[in-house]
Parts: sequence; structure tokens; C-alpha cells
Amino acid sequence: MDLSVENLGSVGEFVSSIVVIVTLAYLAVQTKLTQRMIRGQTRQAWAESTQFALLTTADSDHLPEIEEKLAAAGFPEDPEAIAVLNPVERNRYGKYLIGTTHRIRSHLYQVRIGLADVSMAPPRGMWEPRLRAFGYEAAAADLDQLYDAVSTHSE
Repeated sequence: MDLSVENLGSVGEFVSSIVVIVTLAYLAVQTKLTQRMIRGQTRQAWAESTQFALLTTADSDHLPEIEEKLAAAGFPEDPEAIAVLNPVERNRYGKYLIGTTHRIRSHLYQVRIGLADVSMAPPRGMWEPRLRAFGYEAAAADLDQLYDAVSTHSE
């Protein structure tokens, strides 16, 4: 076999094409592993934030009383039921609603970009009426838009 410069060039091109294919396969595997790791971290963060919210609620002396008061008055079906709350209770529950809304928005965004599963999110229509009753129309509309984007994305 004659190893001229042209033959060496051909062998070099062949070897480099094999190396490129192997590199691309390696990068594809690494991308999948990175995606899996990010999804796992996202699920963990969602679980931790949910746990923190539940523990904070459980530790609160005020929130269960406020929710019982509201439920007894017919809330959230009757938005006028918030009249049973005094200003301090209304303020506390409003802060709770906004904090919960931020958590849901974060999760729905993660669902939309493919990092989280929609089954972990609270069902649509659970928080929007509460937000509207407390005058947080923009936050309720934002949740509606995110739920629309998620349902469009998953179809």
C-alpha cells in the first residue's frame, strides 16, 4: 500500500468523521443526563416549597382559623364572604394567597418549559376565585394565562 499524502489525507478525513460522530453521540447522552438531573432538581425544589408552605400553614395559629371562618361563610363560592374577616385577617390571608400564587406560577412555568409535571400543580380554578375575591384580579388572570399555556403545551 502506497502511503502518499493524498491517501493519508483520506484516512485522516475518515478518522475525523468517526470522531465527530462519536462526539455528537457523547454530547447527546450528556444532554439527556443533564435534562434528567435538572428535572429531578426542579421536582425536589417544588416538593420542598410545597412542604415549606404546608408546614408554615400548619404552624400558623391564624390561617386555619381564617380558613374556617371563610368556609363557614360560604367562601370561595360566595366572594362576599370575605366580609367576615377583620382587616388583620384579610391582610394575613391576602399574603398567604400571594405567596401561594407565586409558588403555583413558578411550577406552571416549569411545566411549560418541560422541567416539571403538570400533575403536581393544584387544579385550575382552585385559587383564581380566591384571588379575585380579595381583589387580586391581575394575579388571577396571570394564573389563567399560565394554565392556558400549560394546557396548550401539553396537547
